[in-house]
Amino acid sequence: MQVDLPIPYREMLLNNWELIGHFMYTRADYLALVSLVTSGQVLLEAVELKSYPFAQLEAAIDAAGRMSGLQCTVVEGQSHERGVEHDALGSHSGARSGWRRRE
Repeated sequence: MQVDLPIPYREMLLNNWELIGHFMYTRADYLALVSLVTSGQVLLEAVELKSYPFAQLEAAIDAAGRMSGLQCTVVEGQSHERGVEHDALGSHSGARSGWRRRE
């Protein structure tokens, strides 16, 4: 998303404001979610999961763009290029990836 953020630079300096941004969620957000799931406060059965094989990546991306609420799109497959194994690439009202180095 691109939106202009009009902030008067002089006022920012005079008031010692800090402008901090990040994309999507922080590490603490993910840990809090894991805690809620493990404690039983969030039931994963409520999440509608749609899985696609890696060969249908474009269809999965289209589906991820249409999802809302508790919907999740996952791409499953493997790629052994340059020592990287791809387990799953999922999206839930944003994007996250499951890439890891092969050992």
